[in-house]
Amino acid sequence: MYRQMSLSECEKMTSSRQSYGDDAIGYVQLKREASLCVIRCKICPEHKVRQQPYSVSMVINEHEGLVQSVQCDDCPASQGCCKHAVAFLMWTHRRSEEPSCTATECYLKKSKLSKVGSTLKYMKIKDIGSGNSSLSTQEDKSVLCEFLEESKKRKLQNCQILKHQPDHEFNIIQLLSLHYLSYRFNLENDCNKFMHKLYSVFTEQNIRDVEKLTREQHKSSAWHELRYARITASKAYDVTRCTTSDGSLIATLMGAKVPDTVAMKRGRKLEDFVKTQLKKQVGEILQCGLFICQEYPMIAASPDGILNGDTVIEIKCPMSEKSCKKISFKRPSHCQVLCTSTAADAFN
Repeated sequence: MYRQMSLSECEKMTSSRQSYGDDAIGYVQLKREASLCVIRCKICPEHKVRQQPYSVSMVINEHEGLVQSVQCDDCPASQGCCKHAVAFLMWTHRRSEEPSCTATECYLKKSKLSKVGSTLKYMKIKDIGSGNSSLSTQEDKSVLCEFLEESKKRKLQNCQILKHQPDHEFNIIQLLSLHYLSYRFNLENDCNKFMHKLYSVFTEQNIRDVEKLTREQHKSSAWHELRYARITASKAYDVTRCTTSDGSLIATLMGAKVPDTVAMKRGRKLEDFVKTQLKKQVGEILQCGLFICQEYPMIAASPDGILNGDTVIEIKCPMSEKSCKKISFKRPSHCQVLCTSTAADAFN
C-alpha cells in the first residue's frame, strides 16, 4: 500500500509520528457492519490549527485483518493519499496495540527510561514518574545563600538566579529592556501604573547611554535585546493597519525570524555606498544607535545616520523605478521616517 502513495518517505515518517497524530486527531467515531469496520475522525491541520478540521475515514476488514481504504475527504492532496490519512492510519495502529482496560500490568519488565533511543523515540517528563513523593523534605537555603554571597564577591552578572533576587542591580541594557521590565512589574495589571513606573527608568541620560551602546546596530547584541517587543520605525506602518492581536506582525515584534529577501540583501549591500556618496553632497553623517522614545518607551527607531545633529537619514534602495515615481504619504517609508523623527526628538 505504501508504494502506491505519492508522499515521500520523509513525509510519511513525519505524518506518522506519535507527537503529531495523538494531539491532532479527535471526534473519532466507529461503526461495524458485518465484517467491515468504518472509523471516522477529525484531524486538525498542523500549520493552521484554527482552520476547519479535515474529515478522514478508514474501512477495515476485520475478518481478514486488512485495511481496505483510508481517505481524507477535505484535503486537496487526498487523491495521492495525503499526510492526514497516514496520520490516522498510524494513530489507529497505536490504539490497536494498547492493552485492554481489564488487563493486569506486569512489573517484571524493562524500565521505560532504558527504552529511550531504541523502541521508545522520546519520553515526556510527566511519564517518568507519577504521583507525589512520600518523602518529607525540609527547605534548606544555606546553599543558595552561600552561592549568592560568592556571586557578589566575584561580581557575577550573567546568571538567571541572580536576576530574580530583590537586590539585583540591572545593567543599562537590562534596565531598559521590555523583556526584563515585564518581569519586574509583572504584578501591575493597570496600564497607567505600568507606564508611570517606566517613566522613572527611561530618563534622558539612560536613553542617550543606550544609543551609544547600540551604534553597531544589527552587529550588537544589545541592539537586538532592546528591539525585542518594541514597535520599531520599520514596523510602524504595519502596526497602524494591523487588526489581528496574535498574527504574524506580533510574532515578528516578539522575535520571530524574518526571511532575508533579495531586496533586504540589496539594501544592506548598497547602504554604505549610498551613505558615502551622500556625504560628498551634504557633509558628515554620524553613525547612530537605537533611539527609544522617552514619552512612549515601547517605540524605537534605528536611523541610518544623523546629519547636523538635527536631521535623521533613512536610506532606501528601491528595486525598481516605479517605487521612486509613486510617492504617497501613506507609504511605509514615510511612516518610518515620521516615527524615527519622533523617537529621536529627545536628542535634538
